[in-house]
Amino acid sequence: MKKTLIQLTLATLVTLTSASTHAQKLKVIAAYPYIASITQEIAGNSVDIESLANAKWDPHFITARPSFIAKLRNADLLITNGAELEIGWIPPLVNQAKNLKLGGDGTLDLSRYVDLQEIPQEISRKMGDVHPSGNPHFHLDPYNVIPIAKAISSRLIKLDSANTANYEHGLKIFLQKWNEHLQNWEKSMASLKGQNVVQYHNLFHYFLHRFQISSVATVERLPGIPPTAEHMIDLEKQIKNNHVNIVIQDIYHPDNAAKIITQKLGLKLVYLPHDVGAASHTENIFALFDEIVRLMTHD
Repeated sequence: MKKTLIQLTLATLVTLTSASTHAQKLKVIAAYPYIASITQEIAGNSVDIESLANAKWDPHFITARPSFIAKLRNADLLITNGAELEIGWIPPLVNQAKNLKLGGDGTLDLSRYVDLQEIPQEISRKMGDVHPSGNPHFHLDPYNVIPIAKAISSRLIKLDSANTANYEHGLKIFLQKWNEHLQNWEKSMASLKGQNVVQYHNLFHYFLHRFQISSVATVERLPGIPPTAEHMIDLEKQIKNNHVNIVIQDIYHPDNAAKIITQKLGLKLVYLPHDVGAASHTENIFALFDEIVRLMTHD
């Protein structure tokens, strides 16, 4: 009888220990919502995923909060955009979190898995707030989402090999769906091929470049520098000379200058979301590009 009780007790302990281990999910912190969305698509319920930045904030200037430190302190993996986009806020937070897991494989820099464009030959203050490593908004080329997803899946497998099959299957399904959406986006955007546009900030360079649309000027005078009256006069000339019909405005910069020039010249003003959750109908990475394409092609 005693032997049976001991066996039952040991069996119960093993079961409880196994259940506890199985229930412990990988804690992933993403710098931006688009990263969290891709990770969630791949991992499903196998991870706990949170984004630090709010989708409606300017991704260049995120105000660090004490709650961010607590999240990083408990993280198993930190996934950043990279290309120095987070240089002003992520490194100080990581230092304060003092989480040894975030060294080495515990941090994933997505910029290392794509070809960065617009890398400046020289850097000076007269150029405005330029990015030394190149334009960091590479996730807005939908084709760059493929290597990003593969990199995330690979890192999850490395840190959580027990769920390898789940991550591999999640990546496979994600890429199948993504390729189907790519075909639809290409068909829709074909009508804009060869057109010239103006952006407020050079945020959608990768998206426009992918679909062979030229961004001939920006409403801001220089990166991070608001337009002046003199710049607006010059911009009007560039718009007329390049037969521009569309001005793209992001959701976090002031839009008064864009409104003035589009109303004056009878142009189409398009407000484009840059991240998952930045506007209505952008609840995940698929919906984000669906909405960008819809807004660009809608009359």
